[in-house]
Amino acid sequence: MVLFRAGKPDSWITFVSEPPHAAMITGRFALQREYVRVAGFNTTGPGIRDGMDVTASNTVIQGNEFHDIHKFEPSSDGGSGLTVFTDDYEPLENVIVDGNHVYDIGLSVGDNELVQGIYISVPCKECAVVNNLVHQVADFGIHSYHRPRDWLVANNTVFNNGRGILADPDFTVINNISFDHQRSNYDIRGPAAISHNLSFGRGSAKLTGVTVADPRFVNYQADGSGDYHLTAGSPGIDCGTAEKAPTHDIDGRTRPQGKGYDIGVYEQ
Repeated sequence: MVLFRAGKPDSWITFVSEPPHAAMITGRFALQREYVRVAGFNTTGPGIRDGMDVTASNTVIQGNEFHDIHKFEPSSDGGSGLTVFTDDYEPLENVIVDGNHVYDIGLSVGDNELVQGIYISVPCKECAVVNNLVHQVADFGIHSYHRPRDWLVANNTVFNNGRGILADPDFTVINNISFDHQRSNYDIRGPAAISHNLSFGRGSAKLTGVTVADPRFVNYQADGSGDYHLTAGSPGIDCGTAEKAPTHDIDGRTRPQGKGYDIGVYEQ
C-alpha cells in the first residue's frame, strides 16, 4: 500500500481504522507524503521486508499494530516492523511514532542482527518514538543507524527481543523500560542524553541514566500475553522525568497521574 496524496499544514489527511486494528494491511505500507496521520491499522506480512516505510516529514504513526513481518532469512539489507528513512539520508521533520504495538518481527528472537522492531536511519527535528510496546523482535526493539540525530525516544517498553534500545549520540532517551532480552551485550546503550530508564535481565548494566531494577510488571509473559502495567511499589512509578516526556500514555491516559511521571508505556 502506497499513499500518494499529501495533506496541508492546516488540513492533515487522517487514515483511521474503526474499530482499532480491524482494518488489516497485508503488505508493505509506504508513507511517502506529508501531513498524513495513520492510526489504528493492523499491518502484517510474513513475506515483506518492512511493515511500514516512512519517508516523509510531518507524519504521525499512532496506535497501530505491526506483527508477523519478515519471517524469512534476512539479506544484508535487513528489515523491520517500521522504518523511518530516506534513500539519500536527507533529514526529515516532525515524524511521530506513538503508541504502536510492534511484535513478532523476524524469524525468531535473537537469531540475527539485521531485523529490528523500530528502525531509525535519518536525522529528524521535532521527531519522537514514544509509548511503543515492542517485543519478540529478532534484534533490537528500537535501533538507530547512519547517525540519525535529534530524535526523542521516551516511555517505550521493550522486552524479550534480541537486544533492547540502541541510541544515536544526539538522541534524548528517557523513561524507557528494557527487560529480558536474549542477547547479553545491549539493554539501553549509546552515548546519548540518557536518563530515568529502567533495565533488568540479560544485558543489563548500571550506566548513567539507566537503573538496573525489576520494573515489577503486573503479569510478565515473554510472549506478549501478559499485563505490562506496573504494580504498586514499582521503581518505575512516579520516577520518570517530566522534561520532554509525552503528555499521554499508550492508551491515551494523561501523564502524570500521580506525584510524577511513570516510566514505560503505561501511566498508573
